[in-house]
Amino acid sequence: MAQVNAGRVRFIGRGEYNNSTQYYTFDLVNYNGNSYFAKSNTLGNLPTNTTYWQLVAEKGNIGDTGATGNGIASITKTSTSGLVDTYTITFTSGNTTTFNVTNGNGIDRIELTSTSGAVKTYTIYYTNGNTSTFDVTDGEVTQEQLDETNEEVERAKMVYNALPKVNGTGTSITMNNTAECPVYDIELSPSELEQESTSGKNLVNVSEKTGSLNNEYYRDIPTDFILVAGTTYTVSFDATVSETPFILSVGCGVNSYAKDMSNKANQQNGRIYITFTPSSELLEFGNKLFIRCPRYATQQNATYTLKNFQLEIGSSMTDYEEYTGGQSSPNPQYPQEIHTVSGENEVKIRNIQATHLDGYVSVSAGKGIFRNSADDSMVFPVVQGHKYIIHNNGNRNRGAIFENIPTNNTYCIEGTYNASIPTDTEFEASANGYLVVYINTPNSQNVVDDFFAYEVDKLQTYPISLGDLEYCKIGDYEDLFFKNVIGSEYYDSTLELDKWYLKKNVGKVVFTGANEENWTYNDQYNFFAITIPTITNNSVYTNYYLYYPTYSSVSGNYGCWISSTSFRIKNTDYSTTTDFKTWLSTHNTIVYYVLATPTNILLSDTLQTQLDNIQKAITCQDQTNVSQTNNDLPFVIKLSAIRDLSGIFELIQ
Repeated sequence: MAQVNAGRVRFIGRGEYNNSTQYYTFDLVNYNGNSYFAKSNTLGNLPTNTTYWQLVAEKGNIGDTGATGNGIASITKTSTSGLVDTYTITFTSGNTTTFNVTNGNGIDRIELTSTSGAVKTYTIYYTNGNTSTFDVTDGEVTQEQLDETNEEVERAKMVYNALPKVNGTGTSITMNNTAECPVYDIELSPSELEQESTSGKNLVNVSEKTGSLNNEYYRDIPTDFILVAGTTYTVSFDATVSETPFILSVGCGVNSYAKDMSNKANQQNGRIYITFTPSSELLEFGNKLFIRCPRYATQQNATYTLKNFQLEIGSSMTDYEEYTGGQSSPNPQYPQEIHTVSGENEVKIRNIQATHLDGYVSVSAGKGIFRNSADDSMVFPVVQGHKYIIHNNGNRNRGAIFENIPTNNTYCIEGTYNASIPTDTEFEASANGYLVVYINTPNSQNVVDDFFAYEVDKLQTYPISLGDLEYCKIGDYEDLFFKNVIGSEYYDSTLELDKWYLKKNVGKVVFTGANEENWTYNDQYNFFAITIPTITNNSVYTNYYLYYPTYSSVSGNYGCWISSTSFRIKNTDYSTTTDFKTWLSTHNTIVYYVLATPTNILLSDTLQTQLDNIQKAITCQDQTNVSQTNNDLPFVIKLSAIRDLSGIFELIQ
């Protein structure tokens, strides 16, 4: 999946420690017989430096030499298929066994579940409830072998437990972080290219109608649609009227004369509709459809707004579709805009429960923080319009907002505060300044432990300025952002190190009818063709033509398809390349397609900084809400939460 690489979530084995090597977060090294992983990027800092390194497994003491046994020599990942990683356990005898791990599901525990002779069967219990097993043949092992085995198992356990435990995907996400851990990974994927296409089922082009009846019984809406005898039709539209009952009729006619065919209205999902089948006798009065509405039994001064008219063949009303000439669109008469992720974007991360505000205790003279009386206050900085919650285990809060922090204790006297503030209840600051809250708690109660405040709905906003760059997806083929760092899935030694790139899997070409465009015309099958060397035989999006898999599947007079590297257009309005290119000069045709070979685009300095910032985005615990604003199509956001590793270092014996 396309992603912003917002940090590693797996350990990377880097072998023996080298003081001149650059190490990155979660790199795993050996040093003096011990194993360590990097807490952050580091160069030239020994693994014994706890600021940069975390001890994983410590070298054990050498025990008495025993007979050679069959222990575990190594545990390594040997293949990946989608989200499933396959790991191979190699025993000291040379035998092997395998087990699978689905990413996002860490190991809860490993237990000995059965014994048969010298063979012990162990079961791996994953956090999603699934299990897998592997066998170990017992033998007498030395303490050193046992330590090495424990180290390997422990490393495997840490890798599995480091996988994301909580995920959320969508254009706006609310995630309940039940793993009690910060959001660790933020991925931005392009949305599927979006285009409003139609089937051509709507057969009438009727604009919105508004007005009042002004003592008239009805208002006729004529159309140019010619009815066919014996064919069943359904007329539908959205209606807002000031009076009821609403009576709709449809009919046929010519000039000012009309003959009713039906005089009954139905309603479904807020739309008014009527189904009718004209007879040949009725069409003798005229064969053009008219719609007569509203008609009222008693009220003649009603106002109305009628819109989204649709006439379709059949006895059922279907969802409204704009009129596109009675044929599917996009087509040359009714083009359709193509939407991509581009322009100015903002990703907003809202922490439902943010970090506690920095506040302090203001006390009366000689009282101290450890309470002996009931006239202390807490002081917090606030911003007008922002929302806050105060928590107090005491029996009373009363507070006010001051422009400046008061310089004496007189404001602590009860009665100077203009509002009571309920504990654990959200409120909005009425002005910029300082919230000073008088508290009344039992004597000898520690206010620091029992009184705090935090800001809710605190947004972290990350702009992403794509400008003219388009972030696209067609089916399974999608563009992606990546930072070219050693160890990255997309690392490329030919690109600049530590720089962000846009890997384009979706190409774009605009045909303008220019002289250099080498269009040809096939007069046998009536289509125009041009070679696009980088195109593949996948779906395409164009603004003037609907895509079809093959020539034979094209419906009507217009359509496009691909044959090898040849992009082909059927447009029966033209039969020469000269006329067709003249049309293109005023109807520039945009084509989005899947590239045969992806290309890498070095991003601007502005985007380099913006993506670095979102890469560092780590939110608070508890519930997290993510939304975004765009000037076109939104990103698909994926958040992953990773569990704190500090409690998983107990060796498995």
